[in-house]
Amino acid sequence: MKIIRPMDLTGAGAAESNAPGDGYTAWAPEGRNNVFLDGFTVMSLGEDLAYIRDPDGPKIKVFNLGSSALVSEISGFAPVIDEISVSPDGAFLAYIESNSFFPYNYAVRVIDLSSGQEVYSDFTGGFFSLISWSQDSGFMVYLDSGTGPNSSRVISVSPTNWSGGSVSSNLLLESSLAQVDSYQIGGLAVDSSGNSFFAARTFNDIGQRSSFIVKCSSSGATLARSSISSLLFLDGVVLNAPRGEVIVYGDSPHSAFLASDLSGISTPAILSGYNIKRASVSRDGSEIMVQSSSVQPYNRRIIASDYSAGTAFPVSENFNDVEYSDSYVVFLRSDGSYEIVDIATNSLLEQTNPTVTAGDIYTYGNRNYEALEDNSDRPDLGAQLEVPTWLDLGYINPLRMFDTKLDSRTTAPSPLTITVTPGMITNGLALFNVSAATVQVTMDDPTDGQVYDSGAIQMLDNSAVNNWWDFFFAPYLEKADLALIDLPPYPDATLTITLSSDGGDVALGEMVLGRVQNIGEAQYGTSVGIIDASTKERDIFGNFEIIERKFSKRAEFDVSVPTSSASGMQRILAQYRATPVVWVGNMGLEATIVYGFYRDFQINFSHYSLSDATITVEGL
Repeated sequence: MKIIRPMDLTGAGAAESNAPGDGYTAWAPEGRNNVFLDGFTVMSLGEDLAYIRDPDGPKIKVFNLGSSALVSEISGFAPVIDEISVSPDGAFLAYIESNSFFPYNYAVRVIDLSSGQEVYSDFTGGFFSLISWSQDSGFMVYLDSGTGPNSSRVISVSPTNWSGGSVSSNLLLESSLAQVDSYQIGGLAVDSSGNSFFAARTFNDIGQRSSFIVKCSSSGATLARSSISSLLFLDGVVLNAPRGEVIVYGDSPHSAFLASDLSGISTPAILSGYNIKRASVSRDGSEIMVQSSSVQPYNRRIIASDYSAGTAFPVSENFNDVEYSDSYVVFLRSDGSYEIVDIATNSLLEQTNPTVTAGDIYTYGNRNYEALEDNSDRPDLGAQLEVPTWLDLGYINPLRMFDTKLDSRTTAPSPLTITVTPGMITNGLALFNVSAATVQVTMDDPTDGQVYDSGAIQMLDNSAVNNWWDFFFAPYLEKADLALIDLPPYPDATLTITLSSDGGDVALGEMVLGRVQNIGEAQYGTSVGIIDASTKERDIFGNFEIIERKFSKRAEFDVSVPTSSASGMQRILAQYRATPVVWVGNMGLEATIVYGFYRDFQINFSHYSLSDATITVEGL
């Protein structure tokens, strides 16, 4: 008795096939499409490109901000990316990866975007954050918060010599920090000479605090220092390189300094009186975007020449991030939604939903939707309304073989070819509700070549042929279900499944790929049948009204298991209590191959060495 626990094959790139689409019109907003990736929260802008972490996979996608078109994909990133930062010239992409299971397992990596090669990495084991580039992309700095109290340091590297990274400033050496209990680093910036700017706030044992900004050379020497009005919160530092000014912000009051020597300049009145949680400078240094957390409007444009108020941005409130490219400002919320403003025209790049007619069917994403009434809602959102405006019709044709519904089938002209590279060991495959003359399964490993070939498995079913009459005159039957549990364990191999027929289309209701687990030996006494959802109702005159509906398999497996393994079997079955799996009583008996849930199971300790179990399974 074997079970196969399915892996998810519906994600992008998980499984590919030559099955055609449904032919419905693809639903899309009218005008400019502002949707890059739903739910992204990590972004960096380079020139007029957006570099965005894909929330559904280990990759970063690059979009053109002007057209929203996907430009390229960069693969091979760690599953957890906390921060990405592209150099202003678009030549390098830096990112910080972390592992939530190991608190100090952080790393900084830099990718050369022209070659795709990693040119710099730092695995020294601290808490890394605050990557910052100089405006000419000649230097990159980042903060290493260390692994202990007051162990922060600023690391400076240059693309001209990636291997020559140095400590721009080890904050333990700062005399003003030597006698304090703790300090907080609020922001980090770097200029084209490699000089780094950082702001710190200190605390002593009686709660007193002081704040200051420091300018250090790339070799670590302190070049200048200035005190800051004591800030309750210290949120960041921005360097306006074209104007040679540095702004430190947090709660009010805020401070502005000349970058040359950190001498103070008049604190602009527009920066006083409210808390600033984020600030960003345009590429040409002409304006500054500041976000308030206390006073409306929350998003303010400031003219950098005299710190006067500029024209308000035409955006909604409460954004989590903001960044300038050459031509646009992108406002990003914590939920991944965003708005884009054209700097030249100060106009919001908007899009509208088309108005559809009741009865129209559209494809949106991987699913088809039917309009229930005239509306302009996005299909997936309209289907979730209390009074739905759209009806979700399910997966598109190429993905119906993975929707856990055996009667919704993927159809295609013969042959239908499916390829899967699971990236993990999978030694069990099951196909359900198949309509094909033959099925062939092959497995190819990138190192060892072809490691498995099932040959052409005939789906003709002669099990009901009992005499010569049946042989010559009974209609031909086809096997609908097939299971293979002998695939070799090659994690990097590509699996190819080919369904063929002598003419016409082939169809597949469900494909399940996963790892096989043995739970005992199926015994004679196992019973099989079906669960029928059809209705047969007799009216008052004795006539029947019959409505044929779907049916599913059922089986009651009698299983023999070593008594010493009975407790393990109980734990295994408890693990799958709410998970549909493939149950294989005997590969050669199609009736004992069922995809579904167990309704009940019972283990009887009937003998010292062997115990008997009964598992009642209902198919999907």
